[in-house]
Amino acid sequence: MKNNIKFIHAADIHLGSSLHYSENYSTNIRNMADNALQRAWNNLIECCCENDIDFLLLAGDILDSDQKSIKALDIFIDGCKRLSEQNIEIYMITGNHDSGADFDALIDLPKNLNIFSAKNPELKKFKKNGRESVNLIGQSYSGSQERNPIFENYIFPQNNLLNIALLHTQLEGKNSKYVPVSKNELTATKKVDYWALGHIHQVQIVNSKNPAVFFPGNIQGRDFGEQLQGGALLVEFENEKLKDVKFLALSDTIYMDIHVDITDKKIKNLVGLMDLMISEFRSTFAEMKFIPDSFKNNYNGQDIQTALLRWIIKGRGDAAEILLEDEKGVNEYLTKKLNSNLNDKDGYFLTEEIINLTENIFLDNEMENKIKESEVFREIDVVKNDLLNKEELDVISEIMGEIWQFNDSSDPHYFEIDENLIERLLNKAEIEILKSLFGGGN
Repeated sequence: MKNNIKFIHAADIHLGSSLHYSENYSTNIRNMADNALQRAWNNLIECCCENDIDFLLLAGDILDSDQKSIKALDIFIDGCKRLSEQNIEIYMITGNHDSGADFDALIDLPKNLNIFSAKNPELKKFKKNGRESVNLIGQSYSGSQERNPIFENYIFPQNNLLNIALLHTQLEGKNSKYVPVSKNELTATKKVDYWALGHIHQVQIVNSKNPAVFFPGNIQGRDFGEQLQGGALLVEFENEKLKDVKFLALSDTIYMDIHVDITDKKIKNLVGLMDLMISEFRSTFAEMKFIPDSFKNNYNGQDIQTALLRWIIKGRGDAAEILLEDEKGVNEYLTKKLNSNLNDKDGYFLTEEIINLTENIFLDNEMENKIKESEVFREIDVVKNDLLNKEELDVISEIMGEIWQFNDSSDPHYFEIDENLIERLLNKAEIEILKSLFGGGN
């Protein structure tokens, strides 16, 4: 008899949090953005029902905080009850965000919600058609960090069932605050068929099989560090062998970078620049699938209702002078006109930020070539490129993130450090140094 098991693997729902956007929008648009996470959660529940799954895995950070939020908890429990009506079980661990959440202190939990203990690894068994079919092991977080290698105590019984392990981890080495473990350690663990991971907000195929190791990512991006559509994974096993993993897009709101190069473009004024920006947006949006590359041939889509845009304008040309003429005024003008021109019946396309990385021409080409051949320029360029490598970026991001934590905001996502921001700062520093050394500065 075939043992076919189908489940959905999701994580990092963060119910109770909100998307980050400017406040200069209508009430209708703000409501759409504020409810984006709830819509994504509802879409997840619908996918569970439509795909006739056996159970749902939730690998941590279901709530954004362990502080009691009645609204967030009610949304979560309502979804669980809908699955209970369809006889769909839920297996869940908590993560670093919801580790202290007392889920049943305010609202009764439905019987189909199985939460793993935070004290020790716990084994649960799933029965299908009256027969034990799946062993599931997991351990919830007991605090906002978990520095112990709790996975080492995941011991499966000696039987021939499908073995699934849930773990909320950064998947880093020994110094990790979120379960220190490496890919090699997970793939070497005996008897595990599928590692259902959480914590990383982008979907990742860590290992495709034997054992399968996957991060599903979050279900809805909340800032420009979380672009593309969020979603979950639809996983099928047949006789304990992995048959298929499909990405289910769940979010209808995305964050999106639009890159505009002004080099060799004849731009007379702001209207010409805006026309170029709109043209770049339309071509980028038309060609983009918004699905992670690793799943572009195996996914279920979700229509985009709202896109929050960050324009990154690069290159050299006359438009650089236009942008610098009155930077604040220019940004306000472009933002207003872009929002007016791009929003239509097909959706809202909202400008959140315009980043100017252009270079105004303060030297003629002959002098510029001489500068680029100089030892000073080469040293500056080496330093800049060194700082842009992955290891240095991680160090810079960590240091700047720690500094930002001293501000008055209680929201850890209020200020996001990403590669675009660091590159922007380094490019500006390079230009200012060259201006100071070779002219064009004040």
